[in-house]
Amino acid sequence: MESLALFRQVGDTRGLAFALNALGRVAAGREDYVVAHALFEDSLALRRRLADRRGLASSLSDLGYVASCWEDYTAARALFEESLALRRELGDTRGLASSLSALGHVAHCQGDEAVARALVQESLTISRKLGDRRGCAEGIEALARIASAQGLPE
Repeated sequence: MESLALFRQVGDTRGLAFALNALGRVAAGREDYVVAHALFEDSLALRRRLADRRGLASSLSDLGYVASCWEDYTAARALFEESLALRRELGDTRGLASSLSALGHVAHCQGDEAVARALVQESLTISRKLGDRRGCAEGIEALARIASAQGLPE
């Protein structure tokens, strides 16, 4: 919270947006989604005003995560798709993999296993190219969940 006051004091809007988003992630980690949502929304508004597309993609993705936790998959999908589009425009490959994975999770939760599999597979392919072992592990685990939901061998 001290960082918020300092960024406000010096008029650093970009820093304030970053700090709000970081605090939102802390709140989300504690499963305090109401607080996380409010912080992410505040960050998003600042990032829109600044035309900070990279930050905007991050805030949208974080809001999508909260919507997903609330099982509002329609909102989550829209937020993740907007984030994905920005990340494609920016050439943010790591962010792209994350957005694809998140959209795969939403599709899986909505019972659209074929779409979920395709999205997660695309995310996994990117993670492999990046040498992102954590992304690979998460992708393989997601594919196993999808296969299990389809009654296929994992």
